[in-house]
Amino acid sequence: MKHALTLVTGLLLTPLAPLLAAEQKPVKADDGLENRLRLDLQRPVDPRLAKIEAGDIAQCDLFRGKAHIVRTPSEVSRLSGQLAAGDQLVLAAGLWKDARFTFEGHATADAPILIRPEKPGGIVFTGESSVRFHGEHLIVHDLAFREVTISRNNAVIFGVGNGEAKPANDCIFNRIHIADCGLSNPAERAKNRLWLMSMRGSRNTVANSTFRGLKNIGQMLGAAELPVEGLQQLHVLNNHFIDRPYLDQQNGYEVMQIGWSGVRAAPAGSLIQGNTFERCDGENELITLKASDIVVRDNRFLASQGVLCLRTARRVLVKDNLFNAPASRLKNSCRGAKSEFVSFFLFFPSQESLEVIS
Repeated sequence: MKHALTLVTGLLLTPLAPLLAAEQKPVKADDGLENRLRLDLQRPVDPRLAKIEAGDIAQCDLFRGKAHIVRTPSEVSRLSGQLAAGDQLVLAAGLWKDARFTFEGHATADAPILIRPEKPGGIVFTGESSVRFHGEHLIVHDLAFREVTISRNNAVIFGVGNGEAKPANDCIFNRIHIADCGLSNPAERAKNRLWLMSMRGSRNTVANSTFRGLKNIGQMLGAAELPVEGLQQLHVLNNHFIDRPYLDQQNGYEVMQIGWSGVRAAPAGSLIQGNTFERCDGENELITLKASDIVVRDNRFLASQGVLCLRTARRVLVKDNLFNAPASRLKNSCRGAKSEFVSFFLFFPSQESLEVIS
């Protein structure tokens, strides 16, 4: 049936505040809670992101501790949990083949721990590589993963958090590049799930990164597990998600997921902003949102079959996003299911009338 929402073609210049005020008339949801958009749950963009993007990150005043150069995964493991606030873990330049490690660090907002290559762009993970980071106030910068292969189901190439007991909180993952990873045998790609990046924790940021060419079933960025306590408040900022091809009719080829059906549309306070989604055709749901109080704004959806699907989310602001694709693909670019009080401020280059389907 048609959802009780209107999609506007062209740019909508109506002031936002009066519209939000009208939307926030409380209505009882299935769980008995008042259902209104909670923009107050949004956090500011981490100010450290601008600092590390401003110049030579190695010379940034956030990192005044010791630089520890490591050349092998075993050396990384030996330093896990040992670095002090403001220290740097410096990965020696070159190819890191079949590199697997978990790194734990605990620092502060004013003196985070930096994980970076010895030279800008100087490290590439290949083979059966897999890394995982957990702790507080880590900044992981400028790591590349190229043609990484997997040999098991439910694999993760870049893990953020290490299970429920060991999340990653207040961390930044900047300029991470993951391209053309998965199984080389096409017959096995639909059977073995792969996450390019899997998130668990609170107040983390993924920024200025590229996720390219995932052919396995699985997700480019998975953030289904919300924190046990507090809000997720994940920021996904200015990334490029590209080339997610269609394989078959299975569910499970999303580019991004926040929340899952078991959390009953719990509040997340997360932000998806300034990203480009290009040639993402894995399935009908390009982004699937199963949590609430999320803002999706200033993103570009280019030549993609998949839709922005609100699924079981109940309170979402979708604002100033560009959907640009052939007319046959634009229809149903946003889809809502039981998503009350959702604001759509969308721009479609074509002037065709679109509908939200529930």
